[in-house]
Amino acid sequence: MRHLLILMMIFLMPTAVFAWGRDGHRIVAAMAETRLTTTTLVATQELLAGRPLAEIAVWADVVRPDRKETEPWHYVNFHISRDTFDPADCPGGDCVTVIISDHEALLRRGDSLFDHELEEALKFLVHFVGDQAQPLHNANEGDLGGNTKEVEWFGRKTNLHSVWDSGFLRRYFELHSTGAEVLAAELNAEIRPEQIRIWTAGTPVDWTNDSHRVAIEMVYPGWAPVMSDAYYQKGIGTVRVQLQKGAIRLAHVLNRTFDPEYRGGLPINREMAFSEDADFPEAAPFQNLKQP
Repeated sequence: MRHLLILMMIFLMPTAVFAWGRDGHRIVAAMAETRLTTTTLVATQELLAGRPLAEIAVWADVVRPDRKETEPWHYVNFHISRDTFDPADCPGGDCVTVIISDHEALLRRGDSLFDHELEEALKFLVHFVGDQAQPLHNANEGDLGGNTKEVEWFGRKTNLHSVWDSGFLRRYFELHSTGAEVLAAELNAEIRPEQIRIWTAGTPVDWTNDSHRVAIEMVYPGWAPVMSDAYYQKGIGTVRVQLQKGAIRLAHVLNRTFDPEYRGGLPINREMAFSEDADFPEAAPFQNLKQP
């Protein structure tokens, strides 16, 4: 019944915004899981009762309507007039930039927490590292992260935030007659060791700054009330890379959290687990409700 209500909300709100959408979050999680060490994989599957990361990747969005305190954890209000994150952008530590480190610290506490607390921390961490790779979860122009910029995207009325959350991927799937699992495998195979070294360097603050620069350079330039194919062609490569960054950073964070022997590198260690019968439907509507 609860999932039915969530789906009704989606159909009644055609301009609703999703954080990467179900497909984007599952792509990030599935790619990351292939690069976990055996020690990390055992630890995550123990907490998740054997389920792959892709199955729980959207959980943080599904529970958001009932967990109001988690709403600001999905993004950070960081105006594009500035280049560098400031702690003032994150009052009380309630933003994606800080909450990633907080949940990593919770998982490191291990036996001092109940199993359900550790499971929840893992689910949040998987989701928020994905969110951080979406540029408009790390930037705004006084527009609530693109939410107030109404656009027409290939015949569909939506907004700039939604275009980057899910519009690019929908368009890509339509043009190439493919789906999320195929794209995930393709993106995973493309990642080079030098990219891994660059993308895992620094901290979640550096990763927010990186996504913020992408918003300044690629998201805001060229947007228009009626979005063009030129904007899609310019942006789809960026979307692909941001999904790859999210996956590599997620694998890095999980490995350093669960495996004391982890030393980096992140090779592909196993086939991708991309179950089609994930527990959760598309997420409840997302809205960045706070202006900086």
